[in-house]
Amino acid sequence: MKKNYVIEQNASQKIANYLPPQCRKVVLFYDLKLKKYAKEIEKNLKSHSIHCLLVALSAGESIKAMKQMEIFADICMKGGVDRKSLFIALGGGTVGDAVGFFASIYMRGVEWIGIPSTLVAQVDSSLGGKTAINHKLGKNILGTFHQPYKIICDVALLKTLGQKELVSGLGEILKYGITFDPAFFRWAGKNLNKIMQGHEKSLEFAIKKSLDWKFKTIKRDVFDTKGVREVLNFGHTFGHALETYTNYHYFQHGEAVIWGIKFALLLSWIKEMLSERELELIMSVLDKIPVTPIPDSKKVSILKLMDLMKKDKKSINGEFQFLLLSKIGKVKIRQKSTPPEIQMAWDHLLRRRR
Repeated sequence: MKKNYVIEQNASQKIANYLPPQCRKVVLFYDLKLKKYAKEIEKNLKSHSIHCLLVALSAGESIKAMKQMEIFADICMKGGVDRKSLFIALGGGTVGDAVGFFASIYMRGVEWIGIPSTLVAQVDSSLGGKTAINHKLGKNILGTFHQPYKIICDVALLKTLGQKELVSGLGEILKYGITFDPAFFRWAGKNLNKIMQGHEKSLEFAIKKSLDWKFKTIKRDVFDTKGVREVLNFGHTFGHALETYTNYHYFQHGEAVIWGIKFALLLSWIKEMLSERELELIMSVLDKIPVTPIPDSKKVSILKLMDLMKKDKKSINGEFQFLLLSKIGKVKIRQKSTPPEIQMAWDHLLRRRR
């Protein structure tokens, strides 16, 4: 697998430089909020005699649905889009997931390029070739592996984000530090405010370090068959269950991941894998991040969350399996946990939720 990501300012002004040489038709799927940026891309492509079909999207989990794939197919068939055409996904993680999945199934597969517009997409979801749409019983249940031709991270796009979106990206950034790189975790802990304020150089460094770690990991396990890539899902078992339970409308993805990381840390401590000192060291950083609080236990049932976690892709024969931590930079995969341990971690999490 070749390195297929670049971090570059104002990439829209030279997008044609990143296309395959034979490409003459592009379908640009873009978040409605990014119309101005989409027009810049269209202009650049037309200046290189490349036809561009624009498809505006209302970004969000609702586009990660099979009915949306049929809508995409109608548009492409009527627009004369063939297998030599190329798709561009301009938007956050949901746009990348949906367009990447569609690229993998349209005419049995066409090339695609991702231009992630959110921090969480730039540091994580855009890279790796995992594409997916949702099912009513779980997130990312229907999916494929379809590597993007190129991922273009333009930090200029992040200027459109509010603090809540930047905070969401922090969840994934800290995940890389906690699971792989103690020095990067310390750096992120010292630079939380800069990242949340959109400091350009801090963002560029965080994006590069995150993508470098993810690339090293997926290169060793491209199709996620050896268990190597599982470490990238640290915090996601509980986080995805929380997102599904709240119908994807309550938490930003990265916020749910932060809660998932906290849950995994508490479970690691309860199972006596992680020392209390290490637990509090990590929590002291996570607790500084202003995330949407978990609703009280009257509104969110741990029993229902357990049902959802049993449907997690890492679950085997209905057993609860988690990625747990023994120390910063060392993750244990496929750790079985019992309902009483999960209940205890939940109780501790609720006591720390604000």
